[in-house]
Amino acid sequence: MNKHQPPKFPLRFFRWFCHPDYREDIEGDLMERFEGRVEEKGIRKARWLFVWDVFQLLKPALMKPIAGIQQMYDGMFSNHLKLAFRGMKKNKAFSTLSVLGLGLGLACTVGIFLWVANELSFDRFHTKADGIFQVELILRQYEKSVVTPGPLAEALKREYPEVVNASRYTFRSEPEVVKTGDKQLNGRGAKTDAAFFSMFDFPFASGNSLGFSGNSVIVTQALADRLFDGADPIGELVTVGSSDTYQVSAVLADLPQNSSFQFDFIIPFEQASYQDESRAWGAWFCATFIELDDKSSASSLLSKSNGLKTLYDKIEKPHWSSELIALPDIYFHERMTPFFPRSGDIRYVWIFSIAGLLIFVLTCVNYISLTTSRFIGQFRQAGLERILGANRWHIVHRYFVEGLLNLILGSIAAIVLLVLLGSYFGIPIAIVGSVVSRREVIGLIMAFILTILLVISIVPALLINSSKPMVMIKKNGSESLGGFSLRRPLVVFQFCVSIAMVTGTLIFQNQLMFIHDRNPGYTMENLVTVRIDDQARDNVEALKNTLGQSPDIATVSRSTFEYIYFDMPIGDWEGKQVEGTITVRPMDADSEFIETFGIEIVEGRFYEKGHADEQSIVINQEAADQMGLTSPIGKTVKLPRGQEVKIIGVVKNFNYWGLTKAIEPLFIFYGNSGDLYIKLTGNDNGRALAFVQESFEQLNPSSVFTYESLTDRYKAQHASHERTGEIFSGFGAIALIMSCFALLAIITFTIEQKTKEIGIRKVHGASPAHIVRLLMKDFLLYVSIAFLVAAPITWVGMDSWLQIFSYRIQLSFWQLLPGGFLVLVIATLTIIFQTIKAALANPIHALRDE
Repeated sequence: MNKHQPPKFPLRFFRWFCHPDYREDIEGDLMERFEGRVEEKGIRKARWLFVWDVFQLLKPALMKPIAGIQQMYDGMFSNHLKLAFRGMKKNKAFSTLSVLGLGLGLACTVGIFLWVANELSFDRFHTKADGIFQVELILRQYEKSVVTPGPLAEALKREYPEVVNASRYTFRSEPEVVKTGDKQLNGRGAKTDAAFFSMFDFPFASGNSLGFSGNSVIVTQALADRLFDGADPIGELVTVGSSDTYQVSAVLADLPQNSSFQFDFIIPFEQASYQDESRAWGAWFCATFIELDDKSSASSLLSKSNGLKTLYDKIEKPHWSSELIALPDIYFHERMTPFFPRSGDIRYVWIFSIAGLLIFVLTCVNYISLTTSRFIGQFRQAGLERILGANRWHIVHRYFVEGLLNLILGSIAAIVLLVLLGSYFGIPIAIVGSVVSRREVIGLIMAFILTILLVISIVPALLINSSKPMVMIKKNGSESLGGFSLRRPLVVFQFCVSIAMVTGTLIFQNQLMFIHDRNPGYTMENLVTVRIDDQARDNVEALKNTLGQSPDIATVSRSTFEYIYFDMPIGDWEGKQVEGTITVRPMDADSEFIETFGIEIVEGRFYEKGHADEQSIVINQEAADQMGLTSPIGKTVKLPRGQEVKIIGVVKNFNYWGLTKAIEPLFIFYGNSGDLYIKLTGNDNGRALAFVQESFEQLNPSSVFTYESLTDRYKAQHASHERTGEIFSGFGAIALIMSCFALLAIITFTIEQKTKEIGIRKVHGASPAHIVRLLMKDFLLYVSIAFLVAAPITWVGMDSWLQIFSYRIQLSFWQLLPGGFLVLVIATLTIIFQTIKAALANPIHALRDE
């Protein structure tokens, strides 16, 4: 006797369908596996896995033969398939709408799902992804930093046995010159430790990581092909920057698109030397990654170490604590800019998941609406079949075959649409294969298809099967379906979805327009930035002087405007009246910065040539407000390392990070570092840029000239939101089209029901306009009810989405009206298209059978 019993119904089902010759052996294996799983995974999980095992055994080779059934089924399937083809040929318009509706719905659902799966797949391809974490340090529970001290990785591995591997990582978003021989180009570089390649799964095209130390460099396949023209680069020398020479030790296969790590080459950190302990722990410049053993978790390590408390003393920050960010969550973390060029927003994943689910339900509802509208013409046939002995299985099977045929054609249409519009969903072709090949993705796509198949075949069949055969045969048997109770809710639901998505799309566009039109606090027009690498650093002043001679160039400035990644705590200043510290962003700028960027001075002055401003500082309004200073000019501020500086000016707030983030306190230091910013006069920008390039290359022949418009940079900061708005607009349009398909079918169904009523009214003198108003009345009421239901849902959803932006439009009731009005107009046009034909039809054709 078995100690535990498997689920009874699956076991009986197995005994029913399994061939007697195999039943005993297979059942023994099933029971043995079930007992083993009970001991290993528990009774509950073992029961679910037993059901799955039985399902997998549903194979023709293992099933017992049923005499006569197969032949009868083959004949029934063939007959029903012929009926389905004839029905499609007879009702071409309905068949086209059905297939297009299914194709659009499936294309949207699968497209959205692939986009969501792609977003969630970031960094999950690493086999150790669940055990790798990035260390985040937190001061006073609110100041967080993913930038960590250099010795942290080694200390964690040394002091905690749970940490089996640790690695540092830095990334330079600013391109560096990489050259070999006479060939040079720009590439983005990173630094790491040898343990990095043991933790992360980046396959090598050639070579390996064993020699990754000293002056070795590992390049990606793409960079190797561009730099060495396809030749084997192993052992070749390359120069990075001005003079650092490295030897290529390996070539990495091109990094996956769904990887947060994106670099062209990677070099090793110098061998760590922490003789001066305080100085080493004071250098914050890298990300720290740790790998935990299989038995440990982030929570257990933090609990055991009290948030890595033993490290606080070394950092000399008694109020510090720590968090561990799981590798798959890094892509959605908002503070990863210093290390990763790409990031996502988990809120968009939720928004699109809900939209995909709604479109999936809408697809099923749309097909049911289209199918049930044709039942009136099939009632007599179905009634005769019932009287002649057709059972429920026969009725279900007939609509199952019809639904299967429509689903196959709809799937073909969906594949075509996805191929044509795949790029619209923002899914790189290279990723589709890796995403779709995952087992859970295949399972969910199959679940979508099977659910649609069940809904579109069984629901219509049950609706007809619930009617009495004799009532169905009667000439007026359609009355049993005329009160079809699902019709009104279906119409209301479909237009609720359409109104919500169309209204949401319009609010999307309003917010994006608000971003486009809002003044960020500085002038972007005709402003370009030229990248200054290590080689060009020594010639910046000469380049500025040369550029100043051009009549097409207004001003030239140098600043770290685009690299305000780091923060620093300020806790002591003259006239302090607030408790605690404030966190400010430091930026360097020269004396031409204000004029070049067109930033307004609120109080005091900016840096000027000829003034000794090295001990001075300029702050923005937000910094003055948080410091509680109403008259900040002349006040002294103590910096973290004890240096005291005097405030000489206050500038108006400006958005250096775009409108998704609030303006933070900013300290502008006098300095000559960063990139070059050039304000063009706008007379002839092409000629001006050509002059800039010529001057740059003459002074810096070993550097690669690259520039960017600040207008393009500002657009790039909001590109993901604009892209999301475009995709959502497409979904809204498709939802509206599908709703109109269903509305057209239901109108046709209603007109067929009221054919004789329309004829009688026309004989008695009713005008076509009166007939159209009569038919439109109910449907316009449905759209109005849908608007009342969709409006509050849309308000809540869009208000939640707008919270992403620190600067946003204000929602009002009037912003909900255009979406509802647009849907109402399109619905009205759809109704008029069909009803006007009925209103103009000859009433004799409707009454000739009476």
